[in-house]
Amino acid sequence: MKPSAKKLLTAFTIIAAGIGAAIIHRLSGTICLFKTATGIPCPGCGMTRAWAAALRGDFTGALEWHPLFAAAPVLAALTAVYIFAKKPRMRKIAEIALIVMCVTFIAVWIVRLIGGWR
Repeated sequence: MKPSAKKLLTAFTIIAAGIGAAIIHRLSGTICLFKTATGIPCPGCGMTRAWAAALRGDFTGALEWHPLFAAAPVLAALTAVYIFAKKPRMRKIAEIALIVMCVTFIAVWIVRLIGGWR
């Protein structure tokens, strides 16, 4: 696949996900497909409200909504590096970092499920 086609596909996917999230929110009251399907909050549940709180300057509230909210931009950057890196070494580093981040999100998710959810 050509790089320009890959970028166009990525942009289309992001736009489609946003439209899909809006439709799901309208129908079910949440944008989380996982929670809609299972009734259990997903590892990222609370992230939007955490960022809304952080943008208002309420960092304590943001951490209460999701303790890893500040890791979201890092996760996005690592994903971009993984997708667009030309050098195999950079791609491998991004892959390892993404795996570590995903394991961290899942560990926090399990702790939050065990401790009760807000």
